[in-house]
Amino acid sequence: MARAYGSYPCGPGFESPHSHWKILLLLLFVVSCVKQTSSKSESPKPSIPVIIDPYLMFEDIKKHLNLPDEEFDKLPLDRRNQMISIFLGTGYAYSETPETNLRWADRALRYFPDSASARLIQAKAYQKMGDLQKASEKIVQALENEKEPLNSINYLHACKDMAEMGKLEEAEKYIQKLIEAAPLYVEARFAQGEIKTSLGKKDEAIEIFREILREFPRSAGAMLNLGVLLFEKGNYSEAENLLLSAANILRVQPEPYQWLTEIYIQKKEWKKARKMLELYQKYGGEGEAYQELSHRIPGSAR
Repeated sequence: MARAYGSYPCGPGFESPHSHWKILLLLLFVVSCVKQTSSKSESPKPSIPVIIDPYLMFEDIKKHLNLPDEEFDKLPLDRRNQMISIFLGTGYAYSETPETNLRWADRALRYFPDSASARLIQAKAYQKMGDLQKASEKIVQALENEKEPLNSINYLHACKDMAEMGKLEEAEKYIQKLIEAAPLYVEARFAQGEIKTSLGKKDEAIEIFREILREFPRSAGAMLNLGVLLFEKGNYSEAENLLLSAANILRVQPEPYQWLTEIYIQKKEWKKARKMLELYQKYGGEGEAYQELSHRIPGSAR
């Protein structure tokens, strides 16, 4: 069903999901060493070639981005398939505008009409162009595709994009399907906790983040999210411990210090509140959030 590309929610101790690019490039290098064979006759329904030359990625993909369809169609079959394959694997990273992404996704679907990846690239393009209705429709088409399903990295991104567009109930439904298919996939469970938080299902979100911490005790992202949820429920003591642990791991990220400042304000521990506010500002906290906290602490610098 899927394999997933997510953010980096769990802090140090977790491998960044973007490390899958290293594996991809290694695989591309290996298969590029295999002698490529191609048929001289053109098939009406060509399959995506297995062999892709990784050195084409940067220069040739850009050279072909703006070719009119009639010129692109004149390229040799294996060349066209190769360029489309590269695009489907790097469309987010290497196209310059949503319009370019959309044009190439449409082109890919002319050759590979069952490509869920092309639908997802269409969705991202429409989202950037502000057409959230079309973006949502394309995401659903990609998620429901069973002929050429998304890997779990792209499936997870699709769920996150859907949540970002405000389609929280749909995102919750699809993220649950991903977790049922890959129950050990911690990034999906983390996203599920965030979606349930946005839906107001905070008790369910708390249990999800607790489960993650039982399995991965140094997950700073889970500490931070759970700490904030417990703070909002008035459990200041446990929230404080979690946020202090998250701050110790994340070190230079401002978020733990922001919420620790909130806790000490509520507990009227002004010396600690001022110290956390200083650290919040030191590591990038500023603007309205900083000013609002500052005004609530007696004797703090404005």
